[in-house]
Amino acid sequence: MATGRTVNKFIRVYGNGYDLSGYARSIGPLAWVYDEAEYTCLSDEVKGALPNKASISAGTLNGVFDTTATTGLHIVAVTPTVWDLMVPIGIRAIPAMGDPVFMGKFLQKEYLVSESGGAVNATLSFNAWDLSDLPTYANPWGKLAKANLAVTAVNSAVGYDDLGAAGSTTGGGYMMYQVFAASGGTAHSANIKIQHAATNSDGSFSDLGGCATGVIVCSTPSAGIVNTTATTTEVLRYIRWQIVLTDVTSVTFALAFCRGK
Repeated sequence: MATGRTVNKFIRVYGNGYDLSGYARSIGPLAWVYDEAEYTCLSDEVKGALPNKASISAGTLNGVFDTTATTGLHIVAVTPTVWDLMVPIGIRAIPAMGDPVFMGKFLQKEYLVSESGGAVNATLSFNAWDLSDLPTYANPWGKLAKANLAVTAVNSAVGYDDLGAAGSTTGGGYMMYQVFAASGGTAHSANIKIQHAATNSDGSFSDLGGCATGVIVCSTPSAGIVNTTATTTEVLRYIRWQIVLTDVTSVTFALAFCRGK
């Protein structure tokens, strides 16, 4: 994980278990906006307001029209659906563990095909997130716990520092997973988890309560959001991904985690 400024060639877009990065040209604005509740009284010299409810939206995905079987943007977007979207932003490199991620569940409201400069383009627009999967959290920004790569064994590596010297928080959190493909075994099943620790060493990590997919089939694209056991769950300083390969030898997935406040 690097720090500092970056450019758009290091943005990736994952949705419902599909890597849309090779079809997407831009996405956004990635909006996190609070309505203002105005409290200005007659005798006040200045207007006053307090933040009310949050509105979260992925804006518009501008891409290229492509009919590649099963994965092309036209194939996966021509029928409007609800998208579990993950947008990792790599810092001067492809997204890596600890990099920022915008994520949420968004209803696709439009699919437009147009021509520009001879190119045939496809555009997806998204409604604001209604938080139906996440009624107690209003933050779409987390960090990447695992980049989009295949794994063949449990994770024995260290994680990333998600908090700094503060130690831990007691506001729970949530994870989003994007499963792209799997091979080996018969059921192609695995359990994907978030783990946490107070010390960044392999033996210190333990499962974060509630943040696991349970045993799921990984051979077809899928994605989802999973909360911690409660909004008061303690989350320790360091975060890493984990997997239990129940009936599969290789799983390609990405995983992100957002800490509750």
